[in-house]
Amino acid sequence: MAVLKYLLSVSPHAVRRGLMTHHLTQDVPEQVVSDRMNVSQRVLEEHYDRRSEEVKIEQRCGSFENV
Repeated sequence: MAVLKYLLSVSPHAVRRGLMTHHLTQDVPEQVVSDRMNVSQRVLEEHYDRRSEEVKIEQRCGSFENV
């Protein structure tokens, strides 16, 4: 019952934003998230991506280590 109360108290926009941020944190490419969630990359970056700058930097550095 507590889960249902929580789900009803969270706005759909917050869930959508959280899902996009989660995918980006899991290294799903921005283009894939953008296409899948039907939002432009500009809007994704400006309004939905809630990763901290530190996390973004770490992810960028990590992607070069795999090359």
